[in-house]
Amino acid sequence: MKEEIAVFGSGNVFEDLGLPDPEACLAKARLASRISAVIRARGLTQLEASQITGIPQPKISLLTRGQLKDFSTDRLYRILNNLTESHSKS
Repeated sequence: MKEEIAVFGSGNVFEDLGLPDPEACLAKARLASRISAVIRARGLTQLEASQITGIPQPKISLLTRGQLKDFSTDRLYRILNNLTESHSKS
């Protein structure tokens, strides 16, 4: 007979890991995920995303790999807005 294991979590992995400011971490992760999804959906290269957003390509690379320590939530919102606004203009 298989034993069932109950797994409990808060719904925020950053909180579960005891990281400081878990809500901000989750917001940044969600924004980065959305940015990456837009880049993929539009078939953009990192260089093209860089040109649209004004963010250097190496920073786009960091962002798409989830390395977000150098990004504020506001900056991530601006990047996402630049990507979506430039698409709606074309």
